Amino acid sequence: MPTDSDEQTIAQLQARIRHLEEENKKWMRLAGTSRLTSLPNNLMFGQVILPRELRKGGAQPVRLACLLVCPDGVGEINQEYGRLIGDQLIAQFGAFLKQNLEDK
Repeated sequence: MPTDSDEQTIAQLQARIRHLEEENKKWMRLAGTSRLTSLPNNLMFGQVILPRELRKGGAQPVRLACLLVCPDGVGEINQEYGRLIGDQLIAQFGAFLKQNLEDK
């Protein structure tokens, strides 16, 4: 029969597990997000988003379309105007995508 001490230890362990799960989610979001655009990066896309979308169909056929965007010429902008300007361009492009695309 569990004692009060056992129940307290179990409650502490459960609280610690919840805390670690939340920390894990936070780090996963950080690792899977572009620091410039705050949009999902290729890691998040390949490891989380695409598998999740493919599972949604289950045994049923499902149509899926993906659009991967890479602004052309950023390397040249970095060389001519500096990386800070190129980073600003990418950040603004990400903001444009967030404002103009819906998450379906």
